[in-house]
Amino acid sequence: MAGRACCEESHARGLVLVPIANPVGLTQQVQSAHLGRSALTSGKNFNRRFPALEPQLIERAGPKFSADPQSNVTFIRNVIAELVTEYVTYHGDEKLKLELLRLSIGADYVIDLHCDSEALLHFDTNDSAWSQLHLLATQIGAQAVMLAQCSGGEPFDEAVARPLLELAAHANNKAVPIACHSCTVELRGHTDVSDDFATTDARNLTKFLMCIACIDGDTDELPASQVRATPVAGVEYIRSPSAGVIAYVAQLKTNVKRDHHVGTVVDSYASAATARTKIHAQRPRNIYARSLGRVAPSGSLLVTIAGEAAASTPSDITLLSD
Repeated sequence: MAGRACCEESHARGLVLVPIANPVGLTQQVQSAHLGRSALTSGKNFNRRFPALEPQLIERAGPKFSADPQSNVTFIRNVIAELVTEYVTYHGDEKLKLELLRLSIGADYVIDLHCDSEALLHFDTNDSAWSQLHLLATQIGAQAVMLAQCSGGEPFDEAVARPLLELAAHANNKAVPIACHSCTVELRGHTDVSDDFATTDARNLTKFLMCIACIDGDTDELPASQVRATPVAGVEYIRSPSAGVIAYVAQLKTNVKRDHHVGTVVDSYASAATARTKIHAQRPRNIYARSLGRVAPSGSLLVTIAGEAAASTPSDITLLSD
């Protein structure tokens, strides 16, 4: 659908903007290094293991639907609000997660903005939301999109959408719409942080909000998106076979083929004959993320590749592994 057509809805909807979704992690410094991914006290990832409200939601809301979809959406959101209020926790990182859930209860769209280690601009969402978020991929210039109903780890974007998805599937009722479309957007990598990129990304996100009538404004016609969504199950994770220094050969966006040489791990403790170990891609597609660090312990994730189809042998880590 063209951007201007999206904007022909009557009135703009409300917008909740959270500039810093993880203020606790923002303050964490260890020997002058920022370590905000996980809580230093508990070791828990701030964007994983959000409360799973699906069982309680299905039990409490399941038998009480009307024939009116909008009434059902209001009712479901009220029940979710009750569940969030009733959820008991004593840990600061858990309270932060509950507050984010509380802020997102009434949202039609949730866009969780992140920055990867070293990456192309990409995002992941669930299969049901892709038809609504295809416009977002076009507007922000996403270079990879991964789809899964459950990508693992219970991150924020899935925590706000999955209760509605599972409730709709459980009810098997067309009057129970999927009312929240959510995604996690990775705005490239750490070394891409700049005013220029920030200005471009902010402008593109603003245009998307105009397109869905969240804020007022006109947008230009959008070109057809060139990105093709691929399954999370098709992602290939290449890990370091040993500890050592990483020397990448393949760059981001490289369209690799089977057995493509993507880098070399150099083990300084090994003999000259065995010090260098090449790492290869096993499945064709393009590289969309790499580890920014160049010294890696054995088994650490180095390169991530978006594959067209699910791997025959499932990976032991997921798109959202800690």
